[in-house]
Amino acid sequence: MKNVILSEAKDPKWPKNEILRYAQNDKKRERCFFTQPAGLENEIYLLT
Repeated sequence: MKNVILSEAKDPKWPKNEILRYAQNDKKRERCFFTQPAGLENEIYLLT
């Protein structure tokens, strides 16, 4: 899994441990689904 820094765009329809955010990948933005490991705030491990 790739470790990336993301800006939050939380979707309340998803479970609390699965948050929809926009990943900044070079100059384009990608919609990514991920879980946030305990203890980490900005480092996210992508599921897809």
